[in-house]
Amino acid sequence: MWRWTALLVVPLALLLAACEEDDGGAGTFNPSTGASGGGGGSTYSKSDPEYQLASLEKGTVLDLDDPSIAAYDRALDAAEAKCTNGRRAISDFAVTGQRLLADGGIKVTLLQAVRAIDESIPAGSPKLDCAEIAAAWVTLQLSP
Repeated sequence: MWRWTALLVVPLALLLAACEEDDGGAGTFNPSTGASGGGGGSTYSKSDPEYQLASLEKGTVLDLDDPSIAAYDRALDAAEAKCTNGRRAISDFAVTGQRLLADGGIKVTLLQAVRAIDESIPAGSPKLDCAEIAAAWVTLQLSP
């Protein structure tokens, strides 16, 4: 049991850490560049992580005013306030976590993954590296 968990945690932590860039953890969710719509704005662009997560979840290219984008925006705002990582990195962690859990037979939405990262850190805590938080969350979900 511990051997299996260790074999999962180390590569997962390395994979999640590799998603970050040297520019303060902005991440590499999408190679396209553009202004982020983060911070509670109501105007989104296709390069915004909240737009990309919502589109991935629905499996289609969304209109920029699709109401589901706002839920991802709020969830990323909440997680970003507790993480040393940027919105794109947090998005990467959610996508990677969802895929790893799916490989283990566990279905979660991308929104649930972002919220789980946020909810894993108590309010008022110092900002944490959410690569480690996401890796721990996935590991706990996969543990029997």
